[in-house]
Amino acid sequence: MALLKQARQVDLRFGIRHGFDMDAFCEKYSCTPEEFTQHVRIIYRHDHEAILDAIRANGKRLSRFKRGDRGNTCTPPPSNLEEGKPISLLTEVQLSPANHDPSRATQLQLLEAAEHQQSDEIIALESQHKQFAREHRDCIRQLRDLSEDMEQLRLAFHTKAAEYEAIVNENNRLVLEMNRISQERAEKVAILDETRQQIQSLQVVNICAYENGTIEPFDGNCTTPLDETGNERIYSQLLDREECEALRLKDVRVLSKVLAIAKNASVNIEPIFENDALEASFQALINVI
Repeated sequence: MALLKQARQVDLRFGIRHGFDMDAFCEKYSCTPEEFTQHVRIIYRHDHEAILDAIRANGKRLSRFKRGDRGNTCTPPPSNLEEGKPISLLTEVQLSPANHDPSRATQLQLLEAAEHQQSDEIIALESQHKQFAREHRDCIRQLRDLSEDMEQLRLAFHTKAAEYEAIVNENNRLVLEMNRISQERAEKVAILDETRQQIQSLQVVNICAYENGTIEPFDGNCTTPLDETGNERIYSQLLDREECEALRLKDVRVLSKVLAIAKNASVNIEPIFENDALEASFQALINVI
């Protein structure tokens, strides 16, 4: 077993190339056929069957030579093998006297050498084929894994696409509702403004205008602002009006303030003058100033 453990792939191929059969290998490495076969399986994990087939083929050839199938007698494997020394089993060919032909012996040696080379090439091709077959199976496995991954991605994509479409549809519905509500609100705002304008047109605020120039709402709870902006401009215009020729300057001043308040107010202003003479002038000028 110690010698067998030292046997390497190159040693076995060398022996096969030189015609070693199972018996020759077992004798060289001092082991049984079972031990030798197990060692071949260990060092040739994937190609051991091809190596064992080549060794069996050598055994069959030696058997044919021993039976005289070719009319020749070949020397059997040497019984005393020297460790590490290459031995050829087919280097000496003894021909019978009837067929003693040197050229024929040379031709036989050449054919046997070609046979050994062809056998080695076949073994090498078988080894390459098995290597490629293993890589092929690995590629198939990877393609199968990738196909499963792609199927999962496809399912995930369809799921997300359905979710996306549902959200888009919901968003479109919300946009339509928002637009509808905005339009409805705008219409109601316009109606509200019109209603407020109608209310204001019907509202009347009474104000008291005193001769000393003081103007205040008749109702103490009135919230309508009394804006006198522009009364100076109106005062200057009233001085040139015929309707004001008989009025005193302080009366013209009170009248200009009341007219300014009426112009700036969003509601109807009905003044109550301390000087009753100003009422007629106010009614005459309210629409022309």
